[in-house]
Amino acid sequence: MALRSDLAARASAACATTALLGFAWAWNYWLSIPAALLVAGGSVAVALLLAWASGPLVRRICAQHAVLGSAAAAFFVFGVWPAFAALSGPSADHRNLQLALFAGIGAGTAIVAMAVARFGTFDIASAAAAAVIVVLWMSPPEPGVLAGPATAAVQPSSPVVTRVAVIGIDSADWQVIDPLLAAGALPNLQRVIERGASGVLRAVEPTYSPVVWTSIFTGKTPAKHGITGWYDARSDNLHASRLWRLVGGAGWSSVVVNVPGTWPPKQMSGALVSGFPIPTILRPPPMQQQQVLGRVLATEDRPGSLVPTIVLPVHGQSAEGDAVIGEAMLPPKTRLHHFGIEVLQRRRLLPPRLHHVPVRFDVGTQGKRRIEVAHHAAELATGEWSPWFKHEVLGQPVRFRLRALASGGFYCTPFFQDPQQPLYVLASDPAIAARAIGDDMYVVEGAGWRIAEDPDLRAPLAEQLRDLEEQHLRVSMALAKEIPDWKLFVHIFTLIDRTSHAFWRFHDAAAYPSIDPAELSENQGRLVDAYRYVDARLGEVLAILPEDTTIFLVSDHGSAPSDDRIWGSHRTDGVWIAAGPGIRPQRARLELSALDITPTILAAFGLPEAADMDGLARVEILDGVLERRQIASYESGNEAAATPKRIDASTENQLRSLGYVQ
Repeated sequence: MALRSDLAARASAACATTALLGFAWAWNYWLSIPAALLVAGGSVAVALLLAWASGPLVRRICAQHAVLGSAAAAFFVFGVWPAFAALSGPSADHRNLQLALFAGIGAGTAIVAMAVARFGTFDIASAAAAAVIVVLWMSPPEPGVLAGPATAAVQPSSPVVTRVAVIGIDSADWQVIDPLLAAGALPNLQRVIERGASGVLRAVEPTYSPVVWTSIFTGKTPAKHGITGWYDARSDNLHASRLWRLVGGAGWSSVVVNVPGTWPPKQMSGALVSGFPIPTILRPPPMQQQQVLGRVLATEDRPGSLVPTIVLPVHGQSAEGDAVIGEAMLPPKTRLHHFGIEVLQRRRLLPPRLHHVPVRFDVGTQGKRRIEVAHHAAELATGEWSPWFKHEVLGQPVRFRLRALASGGFYCTPFFQDPQQPLYVLASDPAIAARAIGDDMYVVEGAGWRIAEDPDLRAPLAEQLRDLEEQHLRVSMALAKEIPDWKLFVHIFTLIDRTSHAFWRFHDAAAYPSIDPAELSENQGRLVDAYRYVDARLGEVLAILPEDTTIFLVSDHGSAPSDDRIWGSHRTDGVWIAAGPGIRPQRARLELSALDITPTILAAFGLPEAADMDGLARVEILDGVLERRQIASYESGNEAAATPKRIDASTENQLRSLGYVQ
């Protein structure tokens, strides 16, 4: 009877403690009520098991304070240990070993809590407070602007260039460019080629954009610079300094916009606006194919469509109802992370906190149609876009827009963070970025190119991609004016990459299974249109650059049919073009490695190469380099953590919509 009473008392204390902790963790993660009950209930169930199993230990270690010991053990195991485990989560290479180690630490934590409890309430309270303070101190804040790495300060010697503009054209390929040049369709690119040097730029493997662009701007292989794939595509995993940091060591400023793999942004001389991937605010609910592609609001289902359809019931001449737009994916409210909750979220084992918005639209298809979403209204003709509307998700401002479809429904974009009040910091200098963006919309990455699987949404996709390019370019040009003394200007165009993935099968139809002639006719020119569009925007960039600017045009890889013969993929043959002061014009095309770009630009600036770079300064394309200097390294040591930080669940979902991860 005494043992039963003892067990009941200890179990009650442990359960009460874990239930409170469960709800506290649920609050921290913005969990829905069902998810909060699941977390609290699961914790209580495990606490009951531990209370029963730990009886002998409690009676041996803290018999006089058995109830306090059980409560203390529960607090440490369910309140402190999950945060510690989240700080040092298992890597893919040593997952089983680390999980076993974490389990052992959890058991040891419970024993230590019982040992401290034998000395009374004050001691265990002090130990608990100290443990929470230590975990908070160890927990990194949510990514803001990261501290810049220590980079060697160097002085130029005999430079042959004054300023350099590196203009990236993601996925540009000579096999598309050459026929267009011959047809006179790319006049701005033609002018750059004619007054400089050019050739094939050989990419590193794997040809993922954040990996290759990081190699281009560090001169190092992925194994050295630390970004090796999509799952570690975060700048806080970087072990090397990018070109703008090296230029900053000479006291020079840079303007950098839309380079993949540069989020979270780091402090630098000048300003950087991060490229993709970054986390999103909303992801689709689990039943909606897990794609960040937007939504179609319609009066009937569209079977087989990749993009989820929200079917609204018809009432007279209108369709209306509540639309489930997505699942809130806001970061924790505090710096504390729970290892178990994040695993359950990643595997979608917790009930989501779905976000509903009221929708109403006219079902007629003649003339303009009126639509209301989240209390915003617009009248749109077929093919017309609405303005950007504002909304709130759990108090966080977001923006979205709508397009009227020929089918009678409406396409609703994903919900993007508001650039005036971003949840995730986009720029190394938020004040400068705010001035550059102004009141306009700025999206780091739009809806995924897999949206092109849906014939109704191919035109909206092409329009979205062009709008995205306009947003990025507008900010680049504004920053170039905000920071007029820049030495390095970097801007990456992504339109051709996204269009190549989505529409390569129509451009290179012979490499794919038979395509419906009507589909082929409608979409065959989309990739060529994208090249023409980028060429026109390139002309705008060239027009604002000072006359003493040396141009480097580069692509991170080329394009090719994918193995699945549905989408476009990558090949290692990319493009490089250099022109302007300090460049020796030549007709023959020369092959360079992606690793050679940064050492070559450093040599052009009169700055030393680094012995630990894997690329070489290709001085044969430079005019007037008399002296090649070298230092051991620009970095004093690794600047990234030993255990790479994994992209979060919302970023992973976005990459899935782009087709980069499965």
